[in-house]
Amino acid sequence: MRETPKFWIGCFVFSSFFLFLISGCVVLEPANKPPPGKRPAYVPSPRPKRPVGHGPPPHAKAHGYRAKHRYRYYPAVGVYFDVNRRIFFYLAGATWKAAADLPGRLKVRLGDFVSLELATDRPYDYYDRHRKKYPPGRYKKRHKEKKRPKKWKY
Repeated sequence: MRETPKFWIGCFVFSSFFLFLISGCVVLEPANKPPPGKRPAYVPSPRPKRPVGHGPPPHAKAHGYRAKHRYRYYPAVGVYFDVNRRIFFYLAGATWKAAADLPGRLKVRLGDFVSLELATDRPYDYYDRHRKKYPPGRYKKRHKEKKRPKKWKY
């Protein structure tokens, strides 16, 4: 048998590591263990509360529910404004850009806007459709402000 110091140091390290592993495997009985022969009662956990008005209730299926994004579309310049995030989307060359503020050339000519509610965070995907539906200048003619009724005469 070897009786070198390296051998005994290796045995000591191995045995101390083994004892360390065994000492971590202690099984304790739960404090609220039911008496023998009785099954524990089932207690359902409370459901988390959901904010009111944000989608269907917990018991209903969410088929067809989509988040709504509100935009203002300015037909005169073809610009979208995200009402919630306060971001403008405008066409610069062949690409759409998002910015908190518009370039001066677009800001001056904004004009009237159309309120849109879409299920996407990229309104410019529907730009061709909106450009045909709301051409510049035409929107103002179609939606004139109603005239005030004449005062009643006695």
